[in-house]
Amino acid sequence: MISDAHSFAGPPPAVARDAPPAILLVDDHDLFRAGLRTLLEGQKLRVVGDTRCEPTAIDMGRRTRANIALIDTATVDGASTAALVESFAEHLPDLSVIMFTRSRERTDIYRSIRAGARGYVAKGAPVEELTAAVLAVRSGLAWMQPEASATVLEFIRTGQVPIWGQNDISDREVEVLRVLAEGLDNNEIAARLGISGKTVKNHVSSILMKLELTNRVQAAVFAVRSGLA
Repeated sequence: MISDAHSFAGPPPAVARDAPPAILLVDDHDLFRAGLRTLLEGQKLRVVGDTRCEPTAIDMGRRTRANIALIDTATVDGASTAALVESFAEHLPDLSVIMFTRSRERTDIYRSIRAGARGYVAKGAPVEELTAAVLAVRSGLAWMQPEASATVLEFIRTGQVPIWGQNDISDREVEVLRVLAEGLDNNEIAARLGISGKTVKNHVSSILMKLELTNRVQAAVFAVRSGLA
């Protein structure tokens, strides 16, 4: 097994894993998909389809009877890749997702694995390593490169999820999130931070959108798990 990646036993597979990999490529770059198909077929792997990172990828996975999807991180109709991974898990439970992506960001790793991805391989890895990941995941294991392994293990150790980068959530929004976790309402947060209630409301809405949360309770839980509160 490749020495710079790690394979972990996962939960018992819901179905037999003795069928050979049938791979669906999900990436927004047409030329990259074409090149990757050639490389994988050179490794004697079967690619049954390829498409862009969009909701219709689910339908292609169903039509082609793919059992492995290689997905890049991308925005999908305004939603995150995690939403696409969750859709695969919901609609195609016998298909396993491997993230094959340029991103090494801890937040992308965390979101993808939490959404249900069973593998995380960075683009630029040798095709032999990607092949090993495909075969491991198809057999019911999980496969992660060291960065992904470290992120998952850090969450297990600390219970703290990675906070989104500063380009996503502002310093002021971090302050609002920290105070919100104390259970204060908008007016109380406004008084604490010396800003208007309307500004707090706008910040809270922005926080929920950026962190892909639906309510204040989830935001408070996120603040605690991320070590902000």
